Amino acid sequence: MKRFQREALMKMQMMQHPSFLYCGKERTQRWLFPWSPLKSEEMPSLYTTVSCDHSGLTSGLQASVILFGERDAVRRNSLSKVNFDSYRAIVSCVNIDNTHWKLLYISVAESRVYLVDPARNCNELTQSEYAANRLREYLKMRRACHSKTDWVDVQWKGAIMQHPAQQDNCSCGVIVMMMAKLVMEAFPQIPTMAFGTTKKDMARERKNLALEILRASVFNADTTCTMCSATKPPGPGPSLTDWIQCDNCCRWFHAQCLQMDTTQLEKSKKEDWNCCLCGK
Repeated sequence: MKRFQREALMKMQMMQHPSFLYCGKERTQRWLFPWSPLKSEEMPSLYTTVSCDHSGLTSGLQASVILFGERDAVRRNSLSKVNFDSYRAIVSCVNIDNTHWKLLYISVAESRVYLVDPARNCNELTQSEYAANRLREYLKMRRACHSKTDWVDVQWKGAIMQHPAQQDNCSCGVIVMMMAKLVMEAFPQIPTMAFGTTKKDMARERKNLALEILRASVFNADTTCTMCSATKPPGPGPSLTDWIQCDNCCRWFHAQCLQMDTTQLEKSKKEDWNCCLCGK
């Protein structure tokens, strides 16, 4: 599994509603609630984990620019050093107007472009055809600007794939990650997508994605807090840091990151203590 530094997602149980705490490379903390949309900052981490050993190519930002960007922006993302002939497919997530996620799947063997909308969308084929046309224009631009001829002669066409529909207004990113994983696992075949999209299903999948990213995180488990991915808690605090270790999984935590006061900490030290990942 591909790994990346100092990123972790944790299920928190001390709040009224279950949520995830995201600790990014900048060591800034953000809450991911079970029914809130995934943002551009979180999607690359999820994509890195979901893709595992499968070969992707473009990031969500590049794919969005290629499909919907202005000419100057497209030229700045021409990927002049990339040889598309080295790839048999592209799987990427595309952000629409910073409010909605779609899956972009480009299959060279089929000469097909799929722009998959997790929501119910009767115009999905039309939008996939638009994406295929933008891809053709992009490849021609690379030929004109950089003499790159890879994929230029492919007769790209838009296509659709059957998939479960989003049932709320905030789980598009989760569903896109689920679809991306199925596409990669079934490649080069088109996958049969059969998964639930209820509120309960989405909350469970968010937890699964969070735990996958936590397992893929790179930090020294013996000297680093599982919560904040740092040796000292973020922000101001005492010079001496109180720690507590889970008796089940052996992960270490800052008491401050768990919002444990002195009484709770001392009580936990005197008995078996399970962290929020292991506890009920």
